[in-house]
Amino acid sequence: MKNFKRRTQLGTGVRLERLITKSGQVRSMGNLLPFLLALTLACVPTDASAQPRWETYEDAAGTRVEFPADVFSTVSGQPEIGTGKRLTTADGRAQLSIYTLPNSLAQSPAEYLKTHMKEPRSSLKYDRVARHFFAVSTIRNNTILYRRCNFSGRGGDTMHCIDLAYPARVRSGHGTRP
Repeated sequence: MKNFKRRTQLGTGVRLERLITKSGQVRSMGNLLPFLLALTLACVPTDASAQPRWETYEDAAGTRVEFPADVFSTVSGQPEIGTGKRLTTADGRAQLSIYTLPNSLAQSPAEYLKTHMKEPRSSLKYDRVARHFFAVSTIRNNTILYRRCNFSGRGGDTMHCIDLAYPARVRSGHGTRP
């Protein structure tokens, strides 16, 4: 992935978010766009002239994620795992966690999933594993759960992750897929 801008403007003014590692590598978080767009449409009053307000979360480990601050407007503490920040929608229906995890065993994304996933990968609705990242999604209790982790550094010693949880009905109302 060469020569990506940090933000890609779409015709609607929605930005495609990117996760930028400490070494400056840009890894696309593009699979998250349909989810965030659906949440933006479902949770924010529509005004043809209004543009979504985006903010950037950054930490000392090099995690950098742009997110729609109009949608995830409430800081709700720490994520369940790792070091970072948890945000929710004003009504609490959707949560976004942005966090960093150590990868002290220098596992590849596939090895990490094999070690840490409690359910078989065949149960996932979306499953993509590449050399430097994984992205998985499932539906549990009528909630779509999406996780993406990018591995940075030699041997992937740091994982930069996002978790997104939102009601499945948002998905069906806007035609997006997990």
